[in-house]
Amino acid sequence: MNASGSAPLIANPMLNPMTNALVYHEFFRHSNMVALGVATGGMGTLANDAYGDAVGYRLEGLVIKVLHDHFAGALPVAVNGNSPQRVIKGTLGVDLPARPSGSPTYPIDIFAALSSDRKKLAISVVNPTETTQDCDLNLTGVQPSGAARVWQLTAPAGTAPSPARPGRGGFSGPPATMAESSLAQAPRRLTLPPSSITVYEFEVR
Repeated sequence: MNASGSAPLIANPMLNPMTNALVYHEFFRHSNMVALGVATGGMGTLANDAYGDAVGYRLEGLVIKVLHDHFAGALPVAVNGNSPQRVIKGTLGVDLPARPSGSPTYPIDIFAALSSDRKKLAISVVNPTETTQDCDLNLTGVQPSGAARVWQLTAPAGTAPSPARPGRGGFSGPPATMAESSLAQAPRRLTLPPSSITVYEFEVR
């Protein structure tokens, strides 16, 4: 219930997808190559019809798909910024790492990697805030070439379906969709909508 006790609070449907993306970012940035798998509960990433048959992806499933499609086998590159992550409360070495997780681009989180053939650069950006965020993009070591493609996940209109229960069937809500667009060239400034996950990809030389 909310503070007035009049109605239950509705969780942002992007909460779990953004959390998953942030965790994957942290795994990837401490690796020398990106790999991605789903353990138990993987079927919960699918949208089911009234008969329990999979008819598409939920938001959580699209997070895994977009990261797999554009980062599998990729080579992580350094991301620098002038806005370090905020220190949170806790005990060092118990529930806190030696340094805060996340990229030095607070409040957004950025992960970038070169494709295995080093011909493309992919950049994944999570904006976990409830406001639009802007970020300047300055590349070093590579030069962008040609157009850029963009994939973006945001909260769907309307109320989010309840979490799927793997193996039990039942309608889990319509499949989620991911917006796709293109830019004439790699952007110099990123504008990230509230509660969003955005992946940019473009060729480099």
